[in-house]
Amino acid sequence: MTTETQSLITGFHHVAFRVTDFEAALKFFIDGLGLKVCKSWTMKKTGKRAAMISAGGNSFIEIFGSGLEEDSYDDKGMYHFALRTDDVEAAHQLALDHGATEDMAPTLVTINMDQGPTDVKISFVQSPVGIIIEFFENGGVED
Repeated sequence: MTTETQSLITGFHHVAFRVTDFEAALKFFIDGLGLKVCKSWTMKKTGKRAAMISAGGNSFIEIFGSGLEEDSYDDKGMYHFALRTDDVEAAHQLALDHGATEDMAPTLVTINMDQGPTDVKISFVQSPVGIIIEFFENGGVED
């Protein structure tokens, strides 16, 4: 691992799961594990409910419920994991330079969460072995 790589990634941000029963999953994480919902929202394009749940230490679990009929992401299980970075563009490019393929270029996204709009800068790559990785620039969820 190079020093450049170590300075780009500043920690683990979240792991995301798709679930068939959003309310049951949310209840389990809150009641069964004693965790707290930080942010929640409805995905405009798919109608899915989503939530970012604090796992402590500025690490999160993100869950996505089943969406509309035409939604292609109704499978359950791990969806992606996100790495925290202060420079989404550089982390994204480094991954591409080492064999990843681009799923989403670095983008500033406004998520209309129930707690109000939250701006985050993110990107997605697929590793050479098929793992989907999100680069998540610090801020937004922790507020």
